[in-house]
Amino acid sequence: MQQIVAPQVWFGSSTINTLSLMLELCDTVQQLAKLTAQHTHTSNGSSPPTNSGSISATASTAGDLKAKYSAVIKQ
Repeated sequence: MQQIVAPQVWFGSSTINTLSLMLELCDTVQQLAKLTAQHTHTSNGSSPPTNSGSISATASTAGDLKAKYSAVIKQ
């Protein structure tokens, strides 16, 4: 086991801290959860959510995060 204890840790390239991915992903999940909890439907539930545009826009953030970090994460 390897342990790093420090007030702040940087892991990645000189410009991208891959550990910040965890925080950004948590923000994205939190926003999606809020939008999902707040959504409503018109036409007695048979139509898409009234805030589907916001949900889709926030969901695309996951793809943006993948593109941002894939350059420095070896797969």
